[in-house]
Amino acid sequence: MKTRNFLLLLGLLFIVVTVDAQTDYMNQWPQFRGPFASGIVETDQIPDQWDVTTGENILWKNKIPGLGHSSPVIWGDRLFVTTAISGSGNNSLKVGLYGDIDEVGDRSEHEFRLYCFDKRNGNLLWEQLVHKGIPLTERHTKSSHANATPATDGRYVLAFFGSEGLYCYDIDGKLVWKKSFGRMNAGPYD
Repeated sequence: MKTRNFLLLLGLLFIVVTVDAQTDYMNQWPQFRGPFASGIVETDQIPDQWDVTTGENILWKNKIPGLGHSSPVIWGDRLFVTTAISGSGNNSLKVGLYGDIDEVGDRSEHEFRLYCFDKRNGNLLWEQLVHKGIPLTERHTKSSHANATPATDGRYVLAFFGSEGLYCYDIDGKLVWKKSFGRMNAGPYD
């Protein structure tokens, strides 16, 4: 009887911990398109309009150097975002509708960076120079070398920069590990 009660109590404890952990996960934005990559936010506290010029519904903004198409990710009060900064200053995009597949042709040294901001006020908590070097692949005129959205579990944050590697930092900005994959197939630019 005591074993049965103990197992029942243990099972209930497991359910409570699991539900609590999932609730915490659902309150974060840990990856591209949020929890479970659904693109759904479980709140009605998000503005459906804003104005950069007047500041309407904008809490803060920061200028981040370089180019990055990654989405920011959030865990707790920390917001993470990546960028790639060209040494030539060629941080432009070609917007519009066109059918060419031109490469930018920028063979300068780049800085690949990971930033951590306080989501409440925009203060920079830390930044890391993840990699510095000439990119192993070219980029399309509508693209950047920081396309992949970082991901976090609240303890670690991962940043992927294609041929420049995969990097894991702890939540306070200390490098845990890194992995180089070498030059990756970039389609027509190889």
